[in-house]
Amino acid sequence: MAFGKDIPGADREQIEDLVREFNWLLDHGIADGFAELFTKTGTFTAAGRTPSGRLELQDFAQNRVAERWRCTGRSIVL
Repeated sequence: MAFGKDIPGADREQIEDLVREFNWLLDHGIADGFAELFTKTGTFTAAGRTPSGRLELQDFAQNRVAERWRCTGRSIVL
């Protein structure tokens, strides 16, 4: 099963841009604004979890950024 195989090209490009943006935020230790990239009932599956809704999504982002900082032992400089 090819997920999203029927998504039109223009929509696919917008989705790819959005995916790139929220991954960039998380990879650079920025949790602020993560949840606003999703609809009110949006979901995101990563690291064996599927947070749903903006409150859970923001909590996920904050925890992911905090965990990344704990793992590296240093702050992230942009």
